[in-house]
Amino acid sequence: MYKALHTIPFNKAMDLLYHSYEKPTKHLLLEPFCTVARLCLLSYKETNTKISIVNNGISYHHPHFSQGFLRSWYGDNREDLHNLYYPLTYFILWYPKTNPRYTPLYEECQRGIQTLRSVYENHSTIHHTLTHYLKLLREGVIDSDAQDTKDTSDTKDTQDTKDTQDTYTDASDTDTNPIVHKLQNLWTHEEQILVLHLLQMISTSSETSLIYIKLCEDLLSHKELQVYQYIHTVTTEY
Repeated sequence: MYKALHTIPFNKAMDLLYHSYEKPTKHLLLEPFCTVARLCLLSYKETNTKISIVNNGISYHHPHFSQGFLRSWYGDNREDLHNLYYPLTYFILWYPKTNPRYTPLYEECQRGIQTLRSVYENHSTIHHTLTHYLKLLREGVIDSDAQDTKDTSDTKDTQDTKDTQDTYTDASDTDTNPIVHKLQNLWTHEEQILVLHLLQMISTSSETSLIYIKLCEDLLSHKELQVYQYIHTVTTEY
C-alpha cells in the first residue's frame, strides 16, 4: 500500500491512510487540575492553536497545514469543548478561588480561554460557551447561567459525553465514587506547588520559558496517562 502512495495525489494518499486505520477512542473524562493547567499554557502557544480531547487528556494542535487533517484524524470538532464544563466546575469546587494558592491558576486559565476563544467566530455557539467559562472562573462560583449553557447546547449526546456527565453527576460522595475519588486525590500538595512555580517561571522568564513549558507539559502528560490507565482498568475489569 505504501509504495502505491507515491503514484497518487497527496490528498488521495491522506484519505487512504485516514480510512485504513482505526481512529482512537475519545475518552472525554478530564481531570480538573490537569484541565486548568493545560488551558493556562494556551496563552503561551502560537495564535490559532486549538485543542483536542483524547484518552482523558488535552493536547494542542498548532496552526500548521496539518492541523485540519490531524483534528479530523482524531475525530475532533469544536463542540468537544463543551466537555470542559465539568472539569472546570469541579476545579472551582475542589480548588476554591478564595484560597490564595490557586488564584494564579484562575487568572492564567482565563487568559488561556481568551486565547482559545479568539480562534472562533464571535457569534458561534462555542464562542458563547467559552465566554461562560470565563465568567465561571472570574466569579469562582457555579452559576445557573453556565449550567443553562451546557444544557441548551446543540451538541450530540455521545456515549463518551454521557459517561462523563454520569461520573461527575454522581460525584457528590467521593467515598462511593472511586473514579471521582481518584481524580480528586491525583495531585499531591507538592506537585500542585510545582505546577504553580512552573507557571510563574513561564510568565516571568522569556529566555527559558520553553524549557519550563516542556517540564510542565511532561508532568501533565504523566498525570493524564495515570487517569487514562486507571479509568481503562476500572471500566474493563469485572
